[in-house]
Amino acid sequence: MPVSPSGAETYELPDVVEPSSSEVYGEDDDPSTESAQLLQAKAITTVDVDEPQGQRVSGESQFNGEESRIEALIARTVPSTDDPSLPTLTLRVLLLGPAFCVLGACASQVFYFKSNVPQFSSYFVILATYPLGHLLASERLIKRGGKVLGCQLNPGAFSMKEAILVSVLSSSGGRSAYAADILAIMDLYFHTPMGPISSIVLLLTTQCIGFGLA
Repeated sequence: MPVSPSGAETYELPDVVEPSSSEVYGEDDDPSTESAQLLQAKAITTVDVDEPQGQRVSGESQFNGEESRIEALIARTVPSTDDPSLPTLTLRVLLLGPAFCVLGACASQVFYFKSNVPQFSSYFVILATYPLGHLLASERLIKRGGKVLGCQLNPGAFSMKEAILVSVLSSSGGRSAYAADILAIMDLYFHTPMGPISSIVLLLTTQCIGFGLA
């Protein structure tokens, strides 16, 4: 029933009463009385609030089940405990890591001003150095027991820690130098080319700022 603005202050809501047996409304019916409308709105609100909660609870339980299965798969693949007996900083790491770092930096710097710059991702380095590490760990190539400056040439099988260290070493510096833009702009636009020593010092300074802050 519409209410005029003047009578809005004195208007009182009708009491909510249960409909009689003759007043049964379906989902598609439009109740005419205000009490029936309030009852229907209350029922709709209850359904809208309760159903998503049940769905949310079932969704959380399903997510927890999937999370536990994922954790079990990860535990089978990657051990959760550390093995201190595995070799870490070996000559193989010091050979493969800087080699791929120099290779990636040279390729990125040569094609720096190209539209398609080739870059080595850490996944490529891991996949490429894994067979090389096992090759260097072969006793046919390098016998075990030999030492150079107190470091073993072949401490054993190529470990997971060595593969990660090779990836870290190669990806930390296997990118083009950002100061190459400065050298190119100074030469092409300002016609004041920098000397070789100044250019090398500038490149080393800009590349080492990040390592110094870290």
